[in-house]
Amino acid sequence: MNAITLIGRLGKEPELRLTPSGVSVVRFSLAVDRPSKEKETDWFECEAWRQNAEFAAGYAHKGRRVAVLGRMENHRWEDQDGKRRDGWKLVVERLEVLEKQEEAEAVPF
Repeated sequence: MNAITLIGRLGKEPELRLTPSGVSVVRFSLAVDRPSKEKETDWFECEAWRQNAEFAAGYAHKGRRVAVLGRMENHRWEDQDGKRRDGWKLVVERLEVLEKQEEAEAVPF
C-alpha cells in the first residue's frame, strides 16, 4: 500500500497551472517537523490535481498548517545538462487546511 499522511506548513505559495487539455494542477512544498529535541524539518514536493488543485490555490497559502493524504510517486527527468535525475513527489488525494489565515500569520516561518 502506498499511502502517506502528513501535517506541516506550506513553504511557498501554491503554483496553479492548467494542462493543455484544461486540467488544473498545483504544486507546493510542505515543511514537516520531525519529533526530536533538535529542530529538524523534512521538505516534501506536493502536487494536487483538479478540485484539490483549485482548493489548494484558493485556501492553502504560504505558512498555513495543512494536512495532506496521498501517495508517493517516483518521477524521472533529464536536467539541462542531459543528466538523468530521479525524484519523489507526494500526489495529494485530500487536502485540509488546519488553521485560519490569522493564525498562520502569527507563526514565524
